Amino acid sequence: MSQIKQVALTYIVFTLFQCRSASVFLSAPFPTPISRWDSVFPYFCMLLGFGAAMLAVVSGFAQVILLSAMGPEDIRLAKSTRIIRWPLFFLLGLPLSLLLLASSSVGVGFMGAVWLGDVLWIKLLLSVGYALFLFSLILAVFLVL
Repeated sequence: MSQIKQVALTYIVFTLFQCRSASVFLSAPFPTPISRWDSVFPYFCMLLGFGAAMLAVVSGFAQVILLSAMGPEDIRLAKSTRIIRWPLFFLLGLPLSLLLLASSSVGVGFMGAVWLGDVLWIKLLLSVGYALFLFSLILAVFLVL
């Protein structure tokens, strides 16, 4: 399988996962006092994640079409001209950034639902885990750059 098909398949699978978790989250009543997702904030985060995941699929398909239509002369032209280079970088990074937005908003929605719940130790455990995740993400970004 070519790399372009692998990228497209990855976008589709991740988006289906995001949409599935958002639909389950939004359609089920809250079963326990651990999390309450019947308030506005978790719903907003889930819908934001759903929309960003759908936009990631659409921009991923546009990226696949763009990459399959580009030839060596287009790459040389993009290297030599800034006017073409920056929109190309934007189009290449858009699906990944939308997937990052989708997964982050779903995570924040779940965290908000747990924070609206009534169990203190779950709130603390989730907050420590989320803080460690953000710390490792920032650390990884600084190590890469």
